[in-house]
Amino acid sequence: APDGGGGGGGGDRLSAVALQHEQFQVASLAKVERELKAMEQGLASRLSESITLTSELARLHGLGRHAVDEEREVWESLRVVERTSSDFHDELEAHMKGCHALSLLAESLGPTPNPTLAPSPPSSSSSSSSSSSSSS
Repeated sequence: APDGGGGGGGGDRLSAVALQHEQFQVASLAKVERELKAMEQGLASRLSESITLTSELARLHGLGRHAVDEEREVWESLRVVERTSSDFHDELEAHMKGCHALSLLAESLGPTPNPTLAPSPPSSSSSSSSSSSSSS
């Protein structure tokens, strides 16, 4: 009978060890579950940040593309201004050459009386001739 009692005591001890082992496993699983939930929340947060950053990147890319289009339009406008300026310069140069040619032609023809001043000398000469005739 004492052997049976000893065996029963050993069974209680075995059952206590098994219970401790089970409690340890439950605690370990609970710890792992908490860690997995924390990791899941961290991943969800990072995924949300990634989605936000991707959206912002797409928006910036669109703005960049718009800026490139605007820059291209500005360069095209500058080229048009440059061509217009060059054409105007050429026309101005041709006009200046024409004025110079007219000036040379006028010099070669000699002095010409100014029509606004032409009536003045005869009237002063007639007044001087009338004054000289009245003196005599």
